[in-house]
Parts: sequence; C-alpha cells; structure tokens
Amino acid sequence: MILFNLTLTSQVTLGIVKGMLVEVTSKDKMEFIGHVEALTDTSIVLSHEIYNKLELSIANIKSIRHISESMVKNGVIWPENPNYHRNFYSPTGIGMEKGLAYYQNLMLVWNHLGYAFTDYFTMGIDFEIITILSGGEIFDSYRPLFALTPKFSHSFNEKWHAGVGGLFVSVPKSDSFFEFGIMYAVGTYGSKDNNFTLGFGIPFYEGEVQASVPVVTLSGQYRISRKFSLVSENWFFVPDDVEYFALGVQGVRYMGKNLNWDFGLAIYNFDNDPGVAPVPFVGLAIHFGK
Repeated sequence: MILFNLTLTSQVTLGIVKGMLVEVTSKDKMEFIGHVEALTDTSIVLSHEIYNKLELSIANIKSIRHISESMVKNGVIWPENPNYHRNFYSPTGIGMEKGLAYYQNLMLVWNHLGYAFTDYFTMGIDFEIITILSGGEIFDSYRPLFALTPKFSHSFNEKWHAGVGGLFVSVPKSDSFFEFGIMYAVGTYGSKDNNFTLGFGIPFYEGEVQASVPVVTLSGQYRISRKFSLVSENWFFVPDDVEYFALGVQGVRYMGKNLNWDFGLAIYNFDNDPGVAPVPFVGLAIHFGK
C-alpha cells in the first residue's frame, strides 16, 4: 500500500519544481493557481493571491500542470489558442510541438488530420467524404479526392516564425497521382494569440510549375477575450483570364480546452467587383496528443 501511494504521488508531481507556476485540480474539482513554494511527498504549498500561502494534500489532488505566465490574466487562466498553427485553413509560420495531433472539419465535408513528428515537421492529410462514399475501384480507375500537406517550421524567437510546405492534391480518375497543388513559404510575426502571417506560393498543375500565377496570402489572429479571437484569412492571385481575384474569410474563433470552433463569412473581389459570398464558413478543430 505504501509503494502504491508513492507511485501515485510521483505521477501527480512529476516534473513539478519549486518556483513553477501551476494549476492544481483537486479530486472534488476545485482549481487553484499559484507558484510552488514547497513540495513534499504528502503536500504542496502554493503562493496564492487570496490565501497568501495555501497548503494542499497530495492525496486530495487529481492533477497538477505547469502553465505559462502569459496564460494567466487577473488570476484567471486563459486557455491556449489550440489552433495557433493555422488560420481558418492556411498555415501560420508557428509549428506544433512534437507529439501533438489534431483533427479539423470544414463545412462538414472537408477533413484534415495533422501530426507533429518533430518540433519542426508536421504532416497532414486532407480528405472529403463525397468521393469516399461514391464507391468505385479504389486502386484502379477510382480514388478519393485527398491531399497531403507537409510543413517544415522554425521559430527564431518568441515573435518571429517561418514555415515552408506544400499542398499536393490527388483528384479522382486523373492521370497524375497529384494533379495539382501549391508550394509555399510563410512568415509569421507575433505570439500564438496575436499574430500576422504573410505567405507566398507557386502553384503547379499536371507536373508543371505555374510561376506566372503566384499566390499571396495575408492572414492574422487577434485575441479579444478569454474564449474568443478574431481571425482573418485572405488569398490573392492573378489567373490568366482575369485581372485579379481575391478571396477571404473574416470571422471569429471560439476557444475551448483542446478544441476550437470557427465561424466566418466569405468575401471576394473579382476584377474590382467586391462582394460577399452567400455561404457562411464553419469549422471545428480538436487537438490531442502528448
């Protein structure tokens, strides 16, 4: 019994050291925030803004987790923006931490799975359900519409981040396995909560690079409260048959613990003819791992 209790204690306090800012959740679901003043096998002492010093029994603690100073505002924990590495769909220059994964659904039809193999490399796969459910000879004349989205990223410091990657799309019944896509580079300035991203991409089609039709993206995120952020994502490109075309989604993100909901409205500008698309944008992302 003594060995069992010591094992539970070590699991609860694993990685916790003196001076660390932590969130302690008790078994009766009470939460406490403070810096660790002392830690023993049986208790933990926190510096608390109300009680000055608060001593809690390890036996009554469900979990202890380290939190960053930036997550606490006026004594309340702001959940981390779980989708800091993506705007509505396009990537930012901020990379995911090794071992993290996520699932994203856009407009009920389009799905995305991503996994961070390292702190610098993430691989994703996009797929939609219409071609999957339509049937056919999957490995012969038929294959579902899907895309691979590799991304390499690096953070130079807390404010400057960069990434390079691609979107490689496989179209059903096409002669080429990856019919079209885009290779891109993005730079992001700011934090996970408030940032601005500039991207530049070169499309390709049937194995040929379309350097004459570059794509530029301007996107940003701005946190306005504990649970909400404003998100803007805008694409600009110049097809051969029009002067230019711009498409963007402007909206809001609701952030929960390990998930977020995105709500927006599409706008466009086609040869100086601005307008608002009649279809709203809705997305959901769920994060897990580690």
